Amino acid sequence: MIAQNADTASVDLLHALAHELNNLGRTGIVLQELLSKRISAGDLSEVAIMDAQSADLLVQHLNELANFLRAYAGALSAQEADPIRTALASVALGALVRRLSPAGGADADIGPSGELQLF
Repeated sequence: MIAQNADTASVDLLHALAHELNNLGRTGIVLQELLSKRISAGDLSEVAIMDAQSADLLVQHLNELANFLRAYAGALSAQEADPIRTALASVALGALVRRLSPAGGADADIGPSGELQLF
């Protein structure tokens, strides 16, 4: 019974973390919209525009991390044999998948994945 309560608490925590990441992502979208308006108005240099794309990277990573946590929580709840593999399959950014993989590690690929959808 205690293990089941711990599992439920873990799943609830993963869902709460995913929700928090989505909230941060929504804040990033507001930043993206502000930057987009500045770009459209011609207020930013080409270098600043390239730097502004970091906001897009931030939003995409936050959303993908939230997807990963939700999928991981779902796989834990379903008592799947390999919940990490299931969760990794939900992530669209290849470099992020490699960094989150048990074999990949945090240093697997620090640079952009090349799969970003730039504004």
